Amino acid sequence: MYVSLISISDLHILQWKHGCQVEKSENGLKFQKGFDQYSYDGEDFLSFDDANMQWVASVNQAVPTKQKWDGVQILNQYTKGYLEKECMDWLSKFVTYSEAQMAEQSRKSPPEVFVFAKAKDDKRTLTCLATGFYPKDVEVHIMRDGVPLTERDGVTSSGILPNGDAPETYQMRKMVVIDTSDSAEFRCVVKHETLKTPVELVWDRQCLNCGDGGCTVQVVAAVIVVIVVVAVLAGVAFFIRRRRSGQANAQNSPTAVVTNGQPNGATAPLLVNGQNGQ
Repeated sequence: MYVSLISISDLHILQWKHGCQVEKSENGLKFQKGFDQYSYDGEDFLSFDDANMQWVASVNQAVPTKQKWDGVQILNQYTKGYLEKECMDWLSKFVTYSEAQMAEQSRKSPPEVFVFAKAKDDKRTLTCLATGFYPKDVEVHIMRDGVPLTERDGVTSSGILPNGDAPETYQMRKMVVIDTSDSAEFRCVVKHETLKTPVELVWDRQCLNCGDGGCTVQVVAAVIVVIVVVAVLAGVAFFIRRRRSGQANAQNSPTAVVTNGQPNGATAPLLVNGQNGQ
């Protein structure tokens, strides 16, 4: 730590630097040396020798101060204890905070963006949702024909909320109510530091203009069409199978030969005057 005191009247500068030098190892931080130094007008003046627990005068003018401070051994003991223990404790905390901050800054997650439209009478509630992003700073805008809507236009916001997952991510949604007759284009625009370009999603115009349940009707109609197609295909397949089955049965049955009006070559008796011929 550096501290500078300037005398305005004579323009003299007193500088004070103190701290501890450490070595980082697998077991944490290891103390190497401490320093507590004073400079006067840019020149070394007085410094503390941590190993021998005494002050060192760099110039003759500092000798009286050295003798005075060395005469109070409890002061030297406190200085040594501060450099070797308290300074180490503070430095360890700062290193831990710094590493945690760096780890937090390196963890980034881009947002997923969704748009919804909910119908009620002749109104539509448009919702723009951004979720799963980290860090938590984000911009979410609902645009009408390229112009961002504000609270004056009826936009409401959930604010930035935690998702409650691990590692923690955040979500934010904005909503606005519009008339079904509004023919403008509405977009959801999301900006986040993990995105090279903003995410933009457009609300489907067909859903915005349709009546209540219109989007659902379209889905149901599509399902009905699929069912009809499947039924037709099933009928065709059944007809083909029946036809092939009939042809196969005809080919495998014995040949019928009619002789004298009787099948299988049997000779029918001749009738003469309504009686069997003898």
